[in-house]
Amino acid sequence: MLLTQLTHRFRRPIRGIVHVGANIGDEREQYAAAGVPAVLWVEPLPDVFAVLQANIAHLPGQSAVQALCSARAGEPVTLNIASNAGASSSILPLGDHARRHPSIHYVGQLQTRSTTVDALLEQRPDREAFNALVLDVQGAELEVLRGSLRTLEQIDALYVEVSEEPLYEGGCTLEEIWRFLTGQGFRMKWMSLNENDWGDAFFVAQRPKRVTIGPQNPNLAIGCATRQSSYYPVEHSDPVDGVLSSTFGFHTADDLLPWWEVDLGAIRTVSRMRIHNRADGWFDRARNLQVLTSTDGASFQTVHQCAGEVFGLPTTSGEQRPLEISLPGLAVRYIRVQLPERGYLHLNEVEVYGPDTRP
Repeated sequence: MLLTQLTHRFRRPIRGIVHVGANIGDEREQYAAAGVPAVLWVEPLPDVFAVLQANIAHLPGQSAVQALCSARAGEPVTLNIASNAGASSSILPLGDHARRHPSIHYVGQLQTRSTTVDALLEQRPDREAFNALVLDVQGAELEVLRGSLRTLEQIDALYVEVSEEPLYEGGCTLEEIWRFLTGQGFRMKWMSLNENDWGDAFFVAQRPKRVTIGPQNPNLAIGCATRQSSYYPVEHSDPVDGVLSSTFGFHTADDLLPWWEVDLGAIRTVSRMRIHNRADGWFDRARNLQVLTSTDGASFQTVHQCAGEVFGLPTTSGEQRPLEISLPGLAVRYIRVQLPERGYLHLNEVEVYGPDTRP
């Protein structure tokens, strides 16, 4: 799914895109068709950059800069040039990439100096126009992110290439990118991995909550940060947005003790939870669901255990009744749901309520 489609779906209008790892600008026509006002392409290879400039010359609002982005500016860097017209070029050794794609190899090197996304945008009078970031830098995505800290403060949407295990030697993993972006206030909304466990992920910025906890919006979990043990390579929704989907809000891989958790942001007094099962089948996978709570995110206690009882089965009218859990006066910050066995964990929506609120 394209960045422009995802930003539309998750209500993140694009004012401008910084696309790092441009190559020849394959997405240029899609960006133009979506009406993106400004696109800044970043590509380090001179020959590829020349093709990129020619490709975007007729597209208003699109410009390019020849540069290699990393975590720090002004450092000498060696870029290994790949045989597939530079598409797989990286500052890292090929590593597992060579085994998975034996026809691709390095054919040369470019000696250059690094810059950062922050440094590139600081030089532009229109820097505040860019609120989306695309990274396709062959295993060096985390390094580029570390050089984008000021830029991330204005970014609403981020589309990044990810891999569960390093594809390039010394490359970053999905887990490392997820942890870094979570710490910067981003939440993963979508991900797609192929059979080789690499693909793309889409993150959105979680600005300070605009949801007021009170009689009109009593769900304490809405808008809170979440994380999970792993990600199954299918489209995900959002299990704490207050909206029931037609399938599921999150989906783990086939894990031993798979889990998902929400961080309420501070220690809260909780009285009840409502957990909505997946809406389109496989209801029995949650039959042994456990609910655990913690105040520090390290030490958890089990507060509920489903003993083989399937919940959320549709009634004759099609309605699904959630699992209702009573937690009278419990002080918690982190709430985790998990399975005490190997399997897939997927639920639709998780709601959390204080002692004086009603869903």
